[in-house]
Amino acid sequence: QLGHLFRYAPVLLMHRDRAGNVIRLSGHAREHFGLEEDTTERIHIGQIYDEDTVKKVIADDRAFLESDRDWESSTELKQLRRHEKPRWYEVERWRVDGETPDQDSIYVALSNVTDRLEDHLRLQAAEQRLTMVEEVAGIGSWLVDLDAQHLEWSPGVYRIHGISPEEYVPDVETAIGFYHEEDRDRVRQILETTIREEGRFSFEARILQPDHSVVPVQSIGAYRCDDEGRNRAVLGIFRRLDSA
Repeated sequence: QLGHLFRYAPVLLMHRDRAGNVIRLSGHAREHFGLEEDTTERIHIGQIYDEDTVKKVIADDRAFLESDRDWESSTELKQLRRHEKPRWYEVERWRVDGETPDQDSIYVALSNVTDRLEDHLRLQAAEQRLTMVEEVAGIGSWLVDLDAQHLEWSPGVYRIHGISPEEYVPDVETAIGFYHEEDRDRVRQILETTIREEGRFSFEARILQPDHSVVPVQSIGAYRCDDEGRNRAVLGIFRRLDSA
């Protein structure tokens, strides 16, 4: 079964000793690392990684083998010889006991997660830029998923409400309570009309912060759904009307 896995499975598998000598490499790994198809050729990880990566891999392998763990998982940055740009991998190590501790070796499974991590980092950067824009402009955005009855607030909305995500989880039923009591029914009617008529809205109202400060706001937004009438939602933007 292990031989079949190394030969046919679409995963990056490697069996190596503590010195970085590769005992066995899966066909998929050979293709990924740009190595020859000859599976009988013994290679060293120096043919796969650059010098700095080799030193770190061998040090990590030895630390693992000298520990009392039989398995570990980590996310590691590795520089391949045939790529200018480093790649991120999720790495799992399993201990293979030898006749003596010095002969212990390691099975390694790698998953290339570079694209996923870079997408995540780009999303984080976009969210940071949005947060900065919201803070400077005194605005915030919110979305109500009408099918799930789920409400989401951006960081700017939390600031306008004078509350943190740790203090309040946005909720469709209770969020209306942040409006001044004289504005609640009007705001509720505007939103109900927007949903019923699948239209747009614009209104001014007052938000009550936990310290009883009154914040004048303008809110604009619209109903949206996909071409088949699913994924129904209402999106809105808050803007502070005072100078705070």
